[in-house]
Amino acid sequence: MTIILLITINDDPMIFRLQNIECQFRYSTILEMELGNGFHKPLTSPNADEHQQMLLYFDKLKSSDQGLEYSVTELLNEEGKSQQEELVFLHWKVVESHVKQRSDSLPMHIRRWLKEALLEWIRKHANGSYNVPTYLRNKAAQVFALVFAHEFLLTWPTMILDTMKICLEAPKPSGVDFYLRVLLAIDVEVVDRVITHTEAEQARNTKIKDTMREVCIPDMVESWYNLLVVNTEKLDKNITSMCMNVVGCYIEWIDINMIANERFLTIIFSFLTEKTNSEVREATCECLREIACKGMSPQDKVRLVQVLWPEIRKYCHVRPEEDIDFVIKLSRLVGGIGSTLVFTFNKLLKCENTPETQQNMHAVKDSINDKIEFCFKFLSHDDDDVSQQCVQVALDYVDFLKKKNWLDDAEKQNMVTLFGILVRKSKYDEEYCFENEGEDEAEFKEYLKSLKNIYENLILLEPKILQTLLLELLRSTLPNWQIVDFSTVEVTIRLLYLLGESLAVNLGTLFSNDSKSLLQEMMAVLTSSGVCDHTHPYVRLMFFETVVRYDRFFILQSTEAKVLFQVTKAFLDIRGIKSDNPTIRSRCAYLLSRFVKTTSKALQNFCGELLHDIQDLLVLSPSNSIERILSNDDQLFIYELAGTLIVNSDSDVKNAMMTNLLRPLVEGFPILLTKMHEIASIEDKNGDQNRIESTAMAKTINYAMSYASRTSKAFSNKHTMAQANCSAVYTETLRIFLSGFEVEIHHDIIHSGIRQYLHRMVICLEDEVLPFVPVAVHNLLKHCDARALHQFIPLINQIVNKFKKVVSPFLVQIFMPVVKTVFKILSEDRESEDLKTVRRTYFQFIHAIVSNNLSDVILSQQRQDSEMVLITLRQGAVDYPDPSAQKVCFSIFHKFVESWKVNKNEVLRDLIMHIVIPSCFQAPMRPTFDLTDAQTVLVLKQTSSMMKDLYVAFGDEIIVALQAYLPTIEFSAPLTEEYCQALKQLDVKQFRNYTKAFFQRGRG
Repeated sequence: MTIILLITINDDPMIFRLQNIECQFRYSTILEMELGNGFHKPLTSPNADEHQQMLLYFDKLKSSDQGLEYSVTELLNEEGKSQQEELVFLHWKVVESHVKQRSDSLPMHIRRWLKEALLEWIRKHANGSYNVPTYLRNKAAQVFALVFAHEFLLTWPTMILDTMKICLEAPKPSGVDFYLRVLLAIDVEVVDRVITHTEAEQARNTKIKDTMREVCIPDMVESWYNLLVVNTEKLDKNITSMCMNVVGCYIEWIDINMIANERFLTIIFSFLTEKTNSEVREATCECLREIACKGMSPQDKVRLVQVLWPEIRKYCHVRPEEDIDFVIKLSRLVGGIGSTLVFTFNKLLKCENTPETQQNMHAVKDSINDKIEFCFKFLSHDDDDVSQQCVQVALDYVDFLKKKNWLDDAEKQNMVTLFGILVRKSKYDEEYCFENEGEDEAEFKEYLKSLKNIYENLILLEPKILQTLLLELLRSTLPNWQIVDFSTVEVTIRLLYLLGESLAVNLGTLFSNDSKSLLQEMMAVLTSSGVCDHTHPYVRLMFFETVVRYDRFFILQSTEAKVLFQVTKAFLDIRGIKSDNPTIRSRCAYLLSRFVKTTSKALQNFCGELLHDIQDLLVLSPSNSIERILSNDDQLFIYELAGTLIVNSDSDVKNAMMTNLLRPLVEGFPILLTKMHEIASIEDKNGDQNRIESTAMAKTINYAMSYASRTSKAFSNKHTMAQANCSAVYTETLRIFLSGFEVEIHHDIIHSGIRQYLHRMVICLEDEVLPFVPVAVHNLLKHCDARALHQFIPLINQIVNKFKKVVSPFLVQIFMPVVKTVFKILSEDRESEDLKTVRRTYFQFIHAIVSNNLSDVILSQQRQDSEMVLITLRQGAVDYPDPSAQKVCFSIFHKFVESWKVNKNEVLRDLIMHIVIPSCFQAPMRPTFDLTDAQTVLVLKQTSSMMKDLYVAFGDEIIVALQAYLPTIEFSAPLTEEYCQALKQLDVKQFRNYTKAFFQRGRG
């Protein structure tokens, strides 16, 4: 049927035709967003027009003066309620909106009417003939809570009592259910700290709680008790659980004695018995936890726990067949009691040290020690969800032990127990899928993180005890790895690996030729056990991770060379880098590169054999299955490894060895370039716009250059390229790679490889790279987009920073071509992150020049070019709301000021007077200059420091200039004079603080 509704909205009569309103509209998305579940009746979806019309209708109701009255009236109309659940929900949303937005402005007669209407709704609901879905009951309760928050202190002080009377006198359980839901919703609206409230709302909520304590809390508590008593005779699990939840919520801020008394606790404990429904038992545990964790004095806390614990302890001896959800809640309860006791102990530590305080501390200590056994019991439970509930109390207990001056025997034994639990619970299950980790594996990893946190704190508590325990575990496990289950072996090695993250010392100091540490003994056990032969790949991986973490063990005089050699060989064969497991292969490529870097000197005698072992991996275009086991990125580490072995070998022919290493890359380079062009030609003929094959070939060429670059990482200040007599081979390699500039396609990929190689050669070749720089720079500028420019300028900056005055003539030549390329890209690109990046990179280029005392490179350009550059600096400092760029620009200005102090250049003087000084005032006066932003404040500090330097350099000439300039930008004469006096009289720090206040007033 069609219903025509005539209402007045915004003073205009509007008619909305809602067709087939009873069953034709489904608002599941809205409902699910509100509550997540509880929407049971899938209805026929309306067409788009009807759906939009309905949403418009309800939106208008929210803003209409008649919307509140209309929706409340509709809610009171019971006809067809069960068929119109969606509409009921949306009407509640209308009421909610009006209460939130307009409650304070509603006339008194409307407020009175709303009160009576809501009470009438409760009466009808409590005696209703159909089962209202949960999501509607929750929404109604939420609206009642909103009304309560707004009206309780003003017009309806009896709201809770009125609701209680109607609901509890109703013959059906729906009344009690709604009463409890309203109380839970009030807790969320008024008490819950998770919800952000304004200061006014916080003050209101505090007053509501104070008033409730006087007006209605005693009656509410009595009603809870009576409900629980009734349910001991005839259990309604939903009502009982909800009542427990209400008690748990309200106990935080009501008088504890109203609940923690013999009468009430007896009835609460009765719901813990095994015959009680599991859901009720779980709610009871949560309720007891809230009672136990309530804030109070240490004496009261100890007394409360003494009352609660005997009853709770009865259930701590968990039977295997016990419902696991109840055990989880019980574990949470016990853990909560333990944690609250530690919190109480920490409070006492801050109290004045009196006899009473000492007595209380002893009482709390005894209580903690009495409970920790049960906390550990739940922590060690087979079910990880049960165990997780006691992770926090374990952490708190370790923290408690840290704050003691010494540990007694029982506490040391607790450490041993806790370590044993961590070992057992940190093991991977047999069904753990390492190769395809899913949700279960992800959850277990999160659980492992929490256990790791306990382990780290335990190590910090007593490092020697923990290292001794770990050494014993290693000695009992690793020699027998062939008969011990893999998870025990893996966790034993993993705990040794994690030890290094927690020891509060430099690991290098634990490996000494003068003394033998516990860690050295552990490493000796690990490396002599042969566990690297284990069949499980993740045991081997943990072995490799550990030997790399403690690689300094292998360069000790006491470590036999054969041990180092055997470990290295394990990396290189099917146990590591040639494993059938791709994860192991990839990780071992990286680990081995790191390992050899540290141990290369000790490996000198084995370099030839090791190079032979990796020979089949040093390939550019793989041609067999063995070679394909490593990705291109993994091979980068292998080339770096090879370079390290050559550079650190005792061979006199390092040059020849390095030539042999690089020859396949160099000789293959022109061949690959030709092949790439041939493939591209075929692609053009076939109309292939994607160029998949030629792109793959270009990437191979890029990797050839990357491999050569990576070998150069073997050189250092100790072992330079020149000392190794390898400069010639790298210079020739550079010459060959520069031929890549001649490519006609895939410039970005090829140029990227050349840039990377040049970066390395600037570091390693020293002056020998300079003849190649001009041709490289000119070619790199030919095909330059925003991204390429962002990568190119750091290369120029590196050259400038390295060679300084030596490259000044070259810089004079290429400066304007670089600048014009930047301007060209900035003019073509729209404002974007790439544009910001290019602009910042450009400013960094200028900064590199002036920071190396090369300002003449800029000033020696044609006058219009120099002025254009200076204008861009002024724009960067003033016009662009980018603090990072502004900081660089003002730093450049400061360098100009320092340069002027030295050479008194007149061009610089004009720059300072006409650009630098005005920029120091124009930038902070911009609306986009955010004086509350930390980065922007740093910019302001730069400007104030520079102004002080300018005053030192120019003296009163600056004062005269400021007195003439500041009034032109609307600074008053008194403010200008005040600034000039501050500039003359205050020190740098004082002037910085003054500057911020000055601009705040100037902008105000």
